[in-house]
Parts: sequence; structure tokens; C-alpha cells
Amino acid sequence: MTRRVLSAVYYVSLGKNGSRYLSGRVYAFSCFAGDYPPPAPSRRGRGFLPAPLSVSGRGRGRGLPRERIRPDLSGPASLAGATRPMTNSDDSHPADRLIHDLIAHPRAATEAEIRLIADRIATAPFNPAIQKVSLANRRFDYQGATPGRQTDSLTLHLIQRVMRDRQWAMGTTAMDYLRSLHAAARSESVQIALYRQWEERDIALVIARTRTVLSEQQLGPRSETNLVVVYRADRGILVSGYQFSTMDEITIPDDALWLK
Repeated sequence: MTRRVLSAVYYVSLGKNGSRYLSGRVYAFSCFAGDYPPPAPSRRGRGFLPAPLSVSGRGRGRGLPRERIRPDLSGPASLAGATRPMTNSDDSHPADRLIHDLIAHPRAATEAEIRLIADRIATAPFNPAIQKVSLANRRFDYQGATPGRQTDSLTLHLIQRVMRDRQWAMGTTAMDYLRSLHAAARSESVQIALYRQWEERDIALVIARTRTVLSEQQLGPRSETNLVVVYRADRGILVSGYQFSTMDEITIPDDALWLK
């Protein structure tokens, strides 16, 4: 579940003549392969998760790691070769505007507002971006197809969750995976947290009990207790969905607004 990866940290320095140049160091760290978005650099999760999700640990460690691309090999092969336009919400949807306003001006949300946000996440499309496929992910042959150098984000997430993490059962299609992320937003056990990432991304984080979303047949051999879905309200898209067991595996900012 944990991978050892290298991360380069760069910073700007001034030369003798006043010119700027980049320098940096490379650090090795452990992260949960396959998730998005990365943790906010200066924030630590508080490790708080309201009932009924009694998970333990503090919100530190791997964090909501960098976007992990999962393959969706159930779609047409032509998807991997074409670049699709990026969705831009522009706050045109009432729920996206509401998420933006609640992050900017925190307050208790009404039941009607929470339903509006949950319904938005439960019907949102997945990130349509075409992304590079790592060498590690290119070796997986799933449902008769092997990803090339690039593929769509949904396909990459599917391969990651089924083949590498083994959280979803073999045979899960891209639409099965997407439907499970939608179902999490409407689960009875759902918790929703809102926060701003990097001063520009409006994030709605959905956490639900895995077994309230997936049936026994849909669970992979390494399924975990909880399922998290990451929604970007500033673009109106889902960007990740994966399973986890304790709060050590994700980072939630201290100033996140919990709706329920």
C-alpha cells in the first residue's frame, strides 16, 4: 500500500549579480500511491472525524497524496490518444457557488444546502484530463487492454484501484468505479468537509463507510474501512476516489468546514 518515491523540493536563490535561479534537494518519502490532491504544504490534519466514522489517528503522514491516475479500460481505446477539454465550473452551478461561499465565509450549512452539495457530487463527471502513465502502471493488463504512455484520468484511477491497490474487485469497470464514488456522496454514513487548497482550489471531501457503498462482490481483497471522494468545485469535477482505514492516511486542514 505504501510506495517509496522521490520528491524534489525547489526554492529560488539570488546570484551575485542579482539574477534568480532555482536550486533544490531531492527527498525520499512514503506516500499512498494513487491519490489526489497532495496535502496543503503548511497544514496538518486534525484527525477529527465526526460519528459515525470512528477512525483513529491524526491527519498526517501520507496525506491526500498527489493525483494518482487510474485507468478506465472499459472505455474506447481512442480515449487514450485524444486530449479532451477541461471542465471549468466558473461557479455556474448553485452547489459550486455555495461551496465557494461556505469556504470563504464559514458557517453552519442547512440540511437543504448539504443535500444540494451531496447531489452535485453524486452526479459530477470525473476529471476528463489525459495524463501520463508511469512505467509501473503500464505493466498492468486489465480487461484485455494495457495503458500506453497516456490515458484518461478515469482509466488510470481504475487500474490503480483494481490492479495495484486491489481495493475494488477484479472486473470492475470505469462506470462501476464512478458509480461507487457517486454513491458515497449519498451514503447514510457520509461526512463532508470543505476547504481551499493552494488558495485556488475549492475542495469538497466526501468520506463514507466502504461497506455502505460497495457490495461484498464489489470489494477487492484489500478493501479498507472507509472510502474518500475528492471533488473540485472550482472545476465541477471528481478528481479522485480511494479507500483508507485510518486518518493517518489523509490530511485534512485544520480550518476545514465539516458540514456533517
